[in-house]
Amino acid sequence: MGISPTLIRLSLVVAIGIAIVAVYHGGDPLSPRAMAPAAFETPVNARNGVAINGYDPVAYFLNGEAELGSSTYTTVWRGVEWRFVSGRHLALFRAQPARYAPQFGGFSVYGAAQGKAYDADPTLFDIIDGKLYFSHNERVRDLWLENPDGYIAEADRVWRASPGGDVNG
Repeated sequence: MGISPTLIRLSLVVAIGIAIVAVYHGGDPLSPRAMAPAAFETPVNARNGVAINGYDPVAYFLNGEAELGSSTYTTVWRGVEWRFVSGRHLALFRAQPARYAPQFGGFSVYGAAQGKAYDADPTLFDIIDGKLYFSHNERVRDLWLENPDGYIAEADRVWRASPGGDVNG
């Protein structure tokens, strides 16, 4: 009694599915999705040309929370659109964009330390030494906060060596 052709096809489909999932995850079990599993090719994590999913980078500093910006108050910096909740926030950003922009282009700081351009959740943020950092999810945030200085130093080293990450912020 041999293996049925149906079982062979099913096994092949499962194997292909596992390979696709591994590639999609970038090989990192802590990340449910990766934007690009290799070095950073762009300086800003932007979906549909909008940085940090439309969240106002200045609001993290002035209001201490993640706030969605408005398409009424926008600017283009580093080739992508940035949105703000008010004209005041827009003016502050235009005057000093590197001060308010998230580190590592808005990619996950833990992922950056691993050399991977993982998407980040803009509602999971930390401001450390006056700089804005995002995490991919709660588990990753808890992990990176066990050693933020170490992960920041490693992410900075990797970021500066990548094509899109020649400068921070």
